[in-house]
Amino acid sequence: MATGGLYGSTTTGNLVATSGAESTGLYGNNTNIGGTYFEWFIFQQSVSAPPTPTGGSWSFSTNVGTPPSGWSNTPPASPANPVWVSIAVVNSRTTTALSWSVPGQFVLPSGAGTVTSVGMTVPPFLSVTGSPVTTTGTLGVSLSGTPLPVTNGGTGTSTPSLVAGSNVVVTGTWPNQTIASTASGSVTSVTATSPVASTGGSTPVISMPAATGSTSGYLTNSDWTTFNNKQPAGSYLVSGGALGTPSSGTATNLTGLPLSTGVTGTLPVSNGGTGTTTPSLVAGTNVTVTGTWPNQTINSTGGGGSGTVTSVAATVPSFLSVTGSPITTSGTLSFGYSGTALPIANGGTGSTIGAITLPASTTSIIPLHFATGTQPTTPVQGDVWNESTGLYFHNSLYTNQLNLGANNAGTLSMPAITVTGSGATIDVGSVKAVLFSLPAWIGDYKEYVIPAATGLALTDNVANYLIVSYNAGTPVYSVTTNVALIDNSSIVGACLLWRSGTQVHYQAINWGLSTASRINRRLVQTNRYERASGLSLGESTGQVITLTAGNIWYGVNEIIEGAVTSASSNADFYYHVAGVDTKTTVSIYNNTQYDDGTALQTLSNGRYCVNWVYRYLDGAGLPKLAYTLGSGNYTLAQAVASAPPTPPSILTSMAILVGRIIVLKNATTATQIDSAFTQVFSSTTVTAHNDLSGLQGGTTNEYFHLTSSEYTGTGSGTFVRSTSPSLTTPLLGTPTSGNFSTGTFVWPTFNQNTTGNAATATNVPYSGLTGTVPTWNQNTTGTASNVTGTVAVANGGTGLTAAPTNGQLLIGNGTGFTESTLTAGSNVTITNAAGSITISASGGGGGSGAGNAYAWFLV
Repeated sequence: MATGGLYGSTTTGNLVATSGAESTGLYGNNTNIGGTYFEWFIFQQSVSAPPTPTGGSWSFSTNVGTPPSGWSNTPPASPANPVWVSIAVVNSRTTTALSWSVPGQFVLPSGAGTVTSVGMTVPPFLSVTGSPVTTTGTLGVSLSGTPLPVTNGGTGTSTPSLVAGSNVVVTGTWPNQTIASTASGSVTSVTATSPVASTGGSTPVISMPAATGSTSGYLTNSDWTTFNNKQPAGSYLVSGGALGTPSSGTATNLTGLPLSTGVTGTLPVSNGGTGTTTPSLVAGTNVTVTGTWPNQTINSTGGGGSGTVTSVAATVPSFLSVTGSPITTSGTLSFGYSGTALPIANGGTGSTIGAITLPASTTSIIPLHFATGTQPTTPVQGDVWNESTGLYFHNSLYTNQLNLGANNAGTLSMPAITVTGSGATIDVGSVKAVLFSLPAWIGDYKEYVIPAATGLALTDNVANYLIVSYNAGTPVYSVTTNVALIDNSSIVGACLLWRSGTQVHYQAINWGLSTASRINRRLVQTNRYERASGLSLGESTGQVITLTAGNIWYGVNEIIEGAVTSASSNADFYYHVAGVDTKTTVSIYNNTQYDDGTALQTLSNGRYCVNWVYRYLDGAGLPKLAYTLGSGNYTLAQAVASAPPTPPSILTSMAILVGRIIVLKNATTATQIDSAFTQVFSSTTVTAHNDLSGLQGGTTNEYFHLTSSEYTGTGSGTFVRSTSPSLTTPLLGTPTSGNFSTGTFVWPTFNQNTTGNAATATNVPYSGLTGTVPTWNQNTTGTASNVTGTVAVANGGTGLTAAPTNGQLLIGNGTGFTESTLTAGSNVTITNAAGSITISASGGGGGSGAGNAYAWFLV
């Protein structure tokens, strides 16, 4: 039902026609003229109460509503289940989603109800008929004649009437009553102030006398005429007075002075006159003057040739030319344009080719307008012109567009992509793009309109790139799978696509639009603050925080910060009180507490405090450092592994984390200082054994270390601790592998080992051995097949037992070594000596000059 007026209303009850008329739909929807409000009933048949509906919309253009899913605008005719109703208020003045009421039961199916009698009661101002209904019937509701009370929005009476007050009478019956006054007046005396006069009493006569020279009063009509004819204020001559003959003075107001009767005498030439009352032309040489002034005629009487001028020439400014000069008898001087430009100083452009050459410097502003046209055929340096896509300037080499909206090559908007051909092709909408004519960001730089393209083929199961190519000045779209083609100069990307059969995933881009500003936005949103250098965290005596100078980037803005310390209340300490962030200004870092997120807690003895230190990026005269505390009662290992807690919002917005200071409870020097930029500036070794982890072994708290009894030692037994222990024939056992590579080894007397096995005692370096190598065959019971008197090649030996003679070398023979001397060749002699070999040239070879013989060999 309509509750706000069938055609809408305003809060004042008046239609306010401001723009347009209410002509769309039965109820109208023009928000400038009231609005339409009504209750919309929808229905659903359900065994139980359905959930509250959502959605639905009403069209004021068609006056048709689309109910939420599962609901209808009309109740079912013959329901088999209960019918439920929900109501929403429709408002033509808003597009807010409809709010539906909780569904209520509208009607039960036939025979499904259990009600046997329905009655009705109503307030006193209504009456009911037909109540109760026990089978079928109608409950009738009508007005009872009892007034609706004032508290319920009524008048409280069925016979309203006006009540007469003082000095009025009310006649007639409601709603036609008349109010009349009964008072005869209450004025008892009227007085007046001069020039007004009153006779006094309750019925006075009010009067005013006519004004005279001594009495104030009203202005009579004759006096008004007199005053009306008075001259306005000013200095005037007395009527009838003689002017006489003034000796000096200036007449300044002679308007209307008749020249024929009011002026006498002749006005001299020096006063702007002619000085005569009978002017006349005077005839000169070769002319006659006839008639009288002002009708005189001049005639020539000369026969020509009597003049003294024999030649007339003309000169003109450079932008003009002269023909017919000079004239010596008769002729015409003709002036024309010379082709030279009129200079700027004379109001010209200074150019004859449409280009304007301005002076190198000028204090005046010269507005210029360039009509839209095309690029000059052969532009030269300094040319400026306007095309439909923008204003262009030609420098010494290339043409550049004067376009502040683009600072990079790329598309200026994201192209519209339509997948066609069941995923095999795409259609692309037109866009603008800024391109260089050459790779590497050189060449002409212009904005182009890229025409739409259709049917561009995609390759399946691979990344496809929609690109815009310069194409010799006529840019076009194309698709490639070779991303290396995109140089972001003359070829730019427009969209990334991936075809998977009939499905195409894609993301269009517009990287040519305000690239610098958008990169800055990205940096701020993703990284906010980034350190470039410096900001090394440390401490000085007395728990004072120190921080070196450094450079920080905020987007593309570099901030240079000086070195600071926390001394003299230059640090803010943030902590929680009942879960609320609280701040105190301090001078040193904390070494006694941690912050569990609700409040500060005192560290246990032997536990570590973590101070997370921040550097403010603002605040002249404000603290430059801030810190928060770790959230746990940490061991050292836990402190080192901890992460910074969520800081207060001000630190997220206006500060950068520079590191942390880990300190043992009540210690005055930090245990460890770490940089937030992955560099550890200082650290100390673990001082509490229980801070180590992963070392547990044996019984509790032994950590795979000596027990007390083992540390004391007995001097004998399985575990011996003694300064000079006595070993009684220890068994070496049978080693299976291992290398003795370092240290000093003193050979024992191996023949005392009667049961050991030295079969694998290999790779023992002689350089690390002292003493006398034993006679291995003294091992009478062990296996020493690989450790004999001769070290085999396989064990790093030579396999030889004979000592080499003078000059003998070890020469490989394919399986081992052979001791042999060198054999001399042609013109070569070899001399062998103890520890040396001398090779000399002995013959006169075929060469023509002296030479040197060289030999290279491996010893």
